[in-house]
Amino acid sequence: MRLAILSVSLIFIGCGSSFEIQKSMTENKYSLAYLHDSKPISEKNKYSVYIDSIEVVKNIGDTLRVRQKGVFVLPLLVLNIWNINYECDFGNNVLQENNIRFIKNSFVAEANRSGSFNVSTDSINADYRLKIKIAENDCMGPYNQNGFFYFALYAYGYSVSEKAGPGKSSIKWLYSLRKGNSYIVYDSINSSKIGSSIRPITQNYAQLRKDFGNSLAESLSGTYKECIEKTISSINDKLKQF
Repeated sequence: MRLAILSVSLIFIGCGSSFEIQKSMTENKYSLAYLHDSKPISEKNKYSVYIDSIEVVKNIGDTLRVRQKGVFVLPLLVLNIWNINYECDFGNNVLQENNIRFIKNSFVAEANRSGSFNVSTDSINADYRLKIKIAENDCMGPYNQNGFFYFALYAYGYSVSEKAGPGKSSIKWLYSLRKGNSYIVYDSINSSKIGSSIRPITQNYAQLRKDFGNSLAESLSGTYKECIEKTISSINDKLKQF
């Protein structure tokens, strides 16, 4: 009976822990900022490009959520072992930046650095108009809790450990460049990135979860970076033909 109660208790502890991990991670804000390290182009051509729209069909969730994926409990006579797996879905509520605004500002910054064209704020007189559509956007990562508890007649002990990450993101990015009613470029980019690995931190689970959030943000930021750079490179190559 004692073992049964303990086993059931561990399962309920796991259910409660998903909310505890989620609450802990939402106490921090994570940045999408990244280093612009592409080769700069100092001389621009005569063409100007206006960013017509950035449409999001499927974005990451509004709220960071942690979900339990599986529970393993091994109740023995004097030793009980458990292993609980979770999955964390990243959310806009823990980002320092507005997601869409960040993409636009990052595109402008990168175009000013490595674009052969000028980014225009004049929608009427710009030579070309650019549309970006995010058709799919996911960001998630694993989290694990495991440990053991033993008891004898007059003694007991336990050990608990946690590990997390890394964050993984994927995106399907569509873009089109138009001159008047004619499409000059219409293409798509699929990008997947993995954030930094996370070194386990003994007993400092608040720091572990903060590092996990940063790994998720890093992976998401990496997909944006790759798509922006490839879009600008594609526009550069196309404009060479005119």
